[in-house]
Amino acid sequence: MALQQGLVTITGRVGSTPQGFGHSSPPSICTFRLGCTRGYYDANRQWKSLPTTWITVKTYRALAANVISSVRTGQPVIVVGVLATEEWTADNGDKRSRNVLEASSVGHDLNYGTSHLNQTKRDGAAGGVPGGSVGAAVALPDDASQPPSGPEASSDVSADALSGVPSAVSDAIPPAEEPPADDFGAGDF
Repeated sequence: MALQQGLVTITGRVGSTPQGFGHSSPPSICTFRLGCTRGYYDANRQWKSLPTTWITVKTYRALAANVISSVRTGQPVIVVGVLATEEWTADNGDKRSRNVLEASSVGHDLNYGTSHLNQTKRDGAAGGVPGGSVGAAVALPDDASQPPSGPEASSDVSADALSGVPSAVSDAIPPAEEPPADDFGAGDF
């Protein structure tokens, strides 16, 4: 019998600064909150937004390190992963649970701007360089080390257009009840 894992894809804006956990450097676990707001045009051709759905995204290993160094609050992202339920007992003895998205991929949503990839390479060791390093940056040609400039680099969204987003997004985040810090599944990998 095969293990059934349905992948889900969620787009939205990063609602909290990615936080690293674990004893290694860079951290081997990262979590952040993702806000997703659906909308539609009503019969009067007016835009209506539905309530925002908030979900905690959890990443591991190299993806965790890359999310910490690449993703910022307010940025539009696409996340692919599997839904999971975390359960724990609160200090007062109550049983708690929450749904999380255990991500296998996280990337910027290029419908809203441009991005520049700095690829890392892995040494022969599984999971990266021994000693906790994820990888070394690949040397890029001089002309590829900077994002493109000029008319070909234009975007519908400028940095100024997104400058007000982070505070607006983070102000709207409902507080997330977190399980104890030692319950992040570190023994799972």
